[in-house]
Amino acid sequence: MSNQSTDQQNINALRVLSATTITNAGAGHPGIALGAAPMLYTIWSRHLRIDPQHPKWINRDRFVLSPGHGSALLYSLLHLSGFDITMQDLKAFRQLGSRTPGHPEVLPDNGIDATTGPLGQGFAMGVGMATAQVHLSGLLDEDANLMDHDTFVVVGDGDLMEGISHEAASFASLHELNRLIVLYDSNDASLDSQTKAEFKTDVRQRFESYGWHTALVSDGESVDDIDAAIVAAKAQQDAPTLIEVKTTIGFGTKHAGSHLSHGKPLTDSELDELKRLLSWPAADFEIPAAVTDSFHELVAKRGMMTYQAWHKRLTMFLQEAAHRKLWQGLFSPTIDVDMLPTFETGTKAAGRNVGGQVIQAMSAQLPGFWGGAADVASSTKTNIEDGGVFGQAQPAGKNITFGIREFAQAAIINGITLHGGTQVFGSLFFAFADYSKAAIRLAAMQHIPSIFVLTHDSIGLGSDGPTHQPVEQLMGFRNMPNVNVLRPGTPSEVVAAWQVALASTDRPTLLILARQNLTESTHHASLQDVTNGAYTVSEASTTVSAVLMATGSEVQLALAAKSQLGIDGSGVRVLSMPNLHAFDERSLAQRERLLPRVVTNRVAVEMGSTLGWERYTGLDGHVIGIDEFGASGAGDAVAAHFGFTTEHIIECLTTSAEVRNDA
Repeated sequence: MSNQSTDQQNINALRVLSATTITNAGAGHPGIALGAAPMLYTIWSRHLRIDPQHPKWINRDRFVLSPGHGSALLYSLLHLSGFDITMQDLKAFRQLGSRTPGHPEVLPDNGIDATTGPLGQGFAMGVGMATAQVHLSGLLDEDANLMDHDTFVVVGDGDLMEGISHEAASFASLHELNRLIVLYDSNDASLDSQTKAEFKTDVRQRFESYGWHTALVSDGESVDDIDAAIVAAKAQQDAPTLIEVKTTIGFGTKHAGSHLSHGKPLTDSELDELKRLLSWPAADFEIPAAVTDSFHELVAKRGMMTYQAWHKRLTMFLQEAAHRKLWQGLFSPTIDVDMLPTFETGTKAAGRNVGGQVIQAMSAQLPGFWGGAADVASSTKTNIEDGGVFGQAQPAGKNITFGIREFAQAAIINGITLHGGTQVFGSLFFAFADYSKAAIRLAAMQHIPSIFVLTHDSIGLGSDGPTHQPVEQLMGFRNMPNVNVLRPGTPSEVVAAWQVALASTDRPTLLILARQNLTESTHHASLQDVTNGAYTVSEASTTVSAVLMATGSEVQLALAAKSQLGIDGSGVRVLSMPNLHAFDERSLAQRERLLPRVVTNRVAVEMGSTLGWERYTGLDGHVIGIDEFGASGAGDAVAAHFGFTTEHIIECLTTSAEVRNDA
């Protein structure tokens, strides 16, 4: 080992430590850890500007390992670079409750910028991070160099086979994200076979067709060649760069170059053979001091000096009052609720239109508030007036043109949110949220407050027909853990729902907004009403004998049914339930106050799947919903066809009462 270069010693340390970690766990993916070690080492030792003492530094370079199965290599890098990933953490790799799970889970305190594993999404989140960098640089004084960091993303063949890679790559080129540098671990192998059996795309030509700069490093063992390619990428001013690096999967093992090395841990004897090949002298989980010292100099010390220089620039910048106000507005945003729209009783307005009014009010108050749509901003009413269009020509522009790229839009939103410093949303039609679902799931898993505005919420949109009418989506998203799913039923609820979304810190929010009109009730919904998940929108004037519950535009239908009952409806309580998740999180006593156990005459009304409502209606109750696909026709006619009428609601209330009395 003493005759090896410092770089080679450090790369060998990464390879042995990663392989040992995997063998010790009895599970993992040694192929990428052994093959991609020189590539990741070059990024971290020669380019990545990070400071383990200030891991959340806003101007740090971002690093995303999109093929998250290479986590053992990432954890080894973090450990050697001085982050709080200990040797004990490496020994606990893949064990229940450890800080080193099988795939990386976002932990900025420990240098992990994103949760990865679902292939392709790490790439798209990296695009989002690079997008945020451009925007923040435009909002701040570019000459101050406060947001001049780079985003490095490592991808594999699997990432680039996924369709999201096409969407995200096209977006990145459109917006000329020149500080985005993607290194492609090109090893000709996947899990089941060599890639030639599944993939014969010329990747560099593909990316060139998007408008990317590309480069090839034919020797994935050459730190100098990889370094030179990154240096050239940093010099680009008009486009992102893809660097294809030819690596050897499973380097140093009997299955080197073969897909057989992808996910099979080395045996003890194979690990010993690897150590002999690399002339590695240390015992398992021991690192020579020379390696530790070298990583400190190359990564931690360089990062510390870079941070200190940046902090001096920030101090100078904040000497001006206007700059201090802007910085506070970006990183400690507050909302004056008196500036939000209000509505008189009886006001009728489409949910999407009210949402648009709220967006204008939020944008006027929050310098970091921005967003976009999947080519439907004119329909979702999410265009920010006088906000400009985001791009290199107008980096501070508040309107992001995502194009018809629903999956990438959601993942890019996640990347922007992970970056920090702004409040961002993406919008599309609710029926097509299925395209975005995997990214929304990852937002929930990462506990990040991404915002998704999903309009055209039900069969109420009418003549576009069943392809555009969501049915199963609403309950499907409600079944996803750690997501705010809000379907407001009055204009005031829309305003409060937006407040919930912007106040969230640990979960994404879906704002499910109607194209059809919502009517403002006599009870103007408060933020607390929506935060609680459910509230009484019309109380019984006598002892409660029945409960009508609804969401969205169906709240008005429920109120109309009660009104039509006249004196016979005096015992009917009407609940609006904009957020079932939040209601479920209330105490039993709080839920009991709204849904008394003794009242079994219950009817739920919602233009979506009935599955799940039985927990609120009980065995004696009714659910008026849809368990089939919709139909094309005028909105009112379609609604009536599926039973969304006051007469049907009254019939269900009466039937429930009869069943109860017969019992």
